[in-house]
Amino acid sequence: MTAYAYRSGLDLLRRRSNARTETARAVAGEWRISMTRAQGVHVVDFGTGDGDLLAAVLTKAGTPREAVIEIVERDRQLAEAARSVLMSAGYTTALANDSRDEPDGFLRESSYGTVTHLLAANVVHYLPDRLAWVASLRPLLTPNAVLTVVMRSAMCETRLLADIVRKTEGRSRAPSDQAISEILTAQRFTISRRTVPSLFTIPVEGDWSFSAAMTDPEDELAMFVRWMLSVPAGSPVPAAALTHIEDFLAARIVDGRLTLCMESIVLTARMGD
Repeated sequence: MTAYAYRSGLDLLRRRSNARTETARAVAGEWRISMTRAQGVHVVDFGTGDGDLLAAVLTKAGTPREAVIEIVERDRQLAEAARSVLMSAGYTTALANDSRDEPDGFLRESSYGTVTHLLAANVVHYLPDRLAWVASLRPLLTPNAVLTVVMRSAMCETRLLADIVRKTEGRSRAPSDQAISEILTAQRFTISRRTVPSLFTIPVEGDWSFSAAMTDPEDELAMFVRWMLSVPAGSPVPAAALTHIEDFLAARIVDGRLTLCMESIVLTARMGD
């Protein structure tokens, strides 16, 4: 997924859905009480994207302006966009050394000391060894640290779209929040779980079809669907999946409007002994 396609999908999502706002509110609600720490606040966002979600979380949680904010983002275009967004929100950020290609998928240490808050939003399904990743976090976190994992629920219709392609290609489904909770519990984190419902809705022309529009970079909805499918703009959508995708979308178009339920799960984990 190119940075352009990613941001194109995000732009449409922000305009046509309350998902980002509701997710930020849910995460901030878990973080707010721990934002007044005598030893200071050190936030790491793993897989920052363009920084919009993190900026909203920091603002809604009342994060102090002097907090240390580190972003972990492999795509340098997105990383620079995130730094700009966060600076506009009043936060100075540092770009952490991203080692997502390492076996455990995470940086070994931070030059700014241990971490008080860590956010991993819609990224853990990309990690090849999630158990090792969680294990790698423990030495990086303060004793009372908060680790928040955001992921699409099993009932989220954009996740169901992605599952069509995964099934066609013979790949397993993305991990469930239950699977991630079990990994966190095994590493002696205590877990709370919150469901965050939201909707994506957009008017569509009567003759619109994904198959006809999927190669048009100017068609925002087609680019959004590609983003949800995790199919880069320049790559073909598996032919075997197209009929299923068309049927899935057509069933959710009523009175000229496409509506998708976008339910997320927010897992908040705190360090145990």
